[in-house]
Amino acid sequence: MLPELVGMCRDYVTIAPRLGLDAFGEPYFGEARRFRCRISGQKRVLVNMQGDQVLSAQRVHLVAAPAVSEHDLMTLSTQDAGSTETSAIHPRIAAVTRVKDDLGRPHVVLDLNPWSRSG
Repeated sequence: MLPELVGMCRDYVTIAPRLGLDAFGEPYFGEARRFRCRISGQKRVLVNMQGDQVLSAQRVHLVAAPAVSEHDLMTLSTQDAGSTETSAIHPRIAAVTRVKDDLGRPHVVLDLNPWSRSG
């Protein structure tokens, strides 16, 4: 990510990778990591990996380019989520896009859907 854009990334999110499903079919997650990012409220309609149209309410630009999947557990602060509801604090990752800046440096863009159950 371009240094000029990194300066605009003043937010943080926590992402825990999904490791699998337990005996009851519930997801379980690994150790959560904190990432510097820029969170913006952008409503848009996306087509996910399964070909379904989903609504995205927020977009997260991560400074780093970690391995993130749609099944991981995202945690936002209540200030960033604008709510204390679990679905807002742990929105579903609707889409993961890996992009490169003008100099070829990678970063990750996440589209979030707070109206869908995470996990």
